[in-house]
Amino acid sequence: MSDNGQLYLGTYYNMTGAIACMMLGLSLYMIISQKLFWKILYGVFFLLHLVVLMLSDSRTAFLGGLFLIVCSVFCFSWYCLGKNKNFSAVHNVLISLVAASLCGVLFWHLRSVITGGYTAFSQTHNISVSAFSPAYPAFLSASHAKIQAVLLAREIVPDLNGRTDIWRAALKVVFSSPLTFFIGVTPVGLTEALIKIGGITQQFYSTHNVFLDVAVKFGVPVALGFLVFTVKIALRCLNVLFRMKAESFKNIVMIPLIIITLFVLNLTEGYLVAYYCIQSSVFFLLCGWLHILTKQ
Repeated sequence: MSDNGQLYLGTYYNMTGAIACMMLGLSLYMIISQKLFWKILYGVFFLLHLVVLMLSDSRTAFLGGLFLIVCSVFCFSWYCLGKNKNFSAVHNVLISLVAASLCGVLFWHLRSVITGGYTAFSQTHNISVSAFSPAYPAFLSASHAKIQAVLLAREIVPDLNGRTDIWRAALKVVFSSPLTFFIGVTPVGLTEALIKIGGITQQFYSTHNVFLDVAVKFGVPVALGFLVFTVKIALRCLNVLFRMKAESFKNIVMIPLIIITLFVLNLTEGYLVAYYCIQSSVFFLLCGWLHILTKQ
């Protein structure tokens, strides 16, 4: 926990929140598909990761969690109501929307309750917190001194650019030369390229968009290939969601929801192509699992 109340757990607070969001989805999957004892156990895991997500104070992760909860409630409300022949499709949609909206509002207000409760508890019991600086892989620190020298030479004080500033800088890097367009700058050279070519004034280890991350690091052709992959996975996810009334698809409906949530999260982050982040491994494992399950 940092002095400003953001939960790091030894890493970057956005990454902490994103991992907690992913674990919410995995816990929901286990709650749905397992027997009573495991439902209770994973229900506890769900609540613990919900607290971690809220305390991370990551807006990206919070919106991802909100998306996951709302979509999950809507899908399972729709599935349960579909068994009742007394309800028409219109009634099913309306009731599912109301249920999802109520859960969304509850989730939204729960954030202030949890963070406020923790703040009051820590102040009452004089709990001291120690700040952890974001932990990045060792290879990223190799060019740290060189980057700082560039910033100091410009007499620029690093500040936090918005997402759109980083995206514009990333596009500058991509189109700066045929080499960067077709091959990229490699993950190691990303930060330096964003500063020297893109003109941003802060160190970033990601472009905060998964497609731009792939394009800058590995070139536009690889990014186009990744786009084709994500479109195929998205179509497979929609296939499961639209067929979720079939008994064989009921217990795997959380898998496409988790995949879609991770993808939505990474429209403003780049964890899916960071090999040191667990999100990347889980995302591609779930994609492979979904492919196998829907082939059967």
